[in-house]
Amino acid sequence: MSFAPAFGRTDGAEEKGSEQSEATSVDAEQRRLLQEIRKTIAALPPLPLPTPDEPTFVRERRERETALVRLVTEIERRLKARSQGEKADPPKEAVIQYRSYFDRVRVRIEEGAAQDPPMHGGAALNGHLTLVLLIGSDGRLKSADVQNPSSEEFKQYILRLAQRLAPFETFPHAMARWADDVEIHTQVKYDH
Repeated sequence: MSFAPAFGRTDGAEEKGSEQSEATSVDAEQRRLLQEIRKTIAALPPLPLPTPDEPTFVRERRERETALVRLVTEIERRLKARSQGEKADPPKEAVIQYRSYFDRVRVRIEEGAAQDPPMHGGAALNGHLTLVLLIGSDGRLKSADVQNPSSEEFKQYILRLAQRLAPFETFPHAMARWADDVEIHTQVKYDH
């Protein structure tokens, strides 16, 4: 933000326009960085579902990932609030709901692959990739894409699976208040 005085104008309009332009540029850069962070989180190997007797290192990793997702979600919420001129307290319940929603989408994809395993030419098709889903608050699948697929056949299988599983569940109330849609990055690996 510029702190230099606006010379030749007394209404402050020029300085305000410059500040808004700079804020928009900063917001765009923050959104780009958040996308990179989300991709990095998605690249982490998936954790097994929580169990009471899980090892300490798994529980600690889950807690660190949850904290990171919470931080990213809060930054996104603040960016959205600022772009809409809002100043609200962070909805902690929305962060919890987002993580739970993400887990339910991931489990649904895993169950879909288990019920209809990938096949190619009559043989099991093994592969891995990062699946990127853009889901609207109504549960509608707005887009599906993949990154780093191990093969074209596995890529096409996963894209068809995502389309078949849609629509997903609608966003919980607190989550829907701060997001019109969410982009979910998740690793998919199939080797049976």
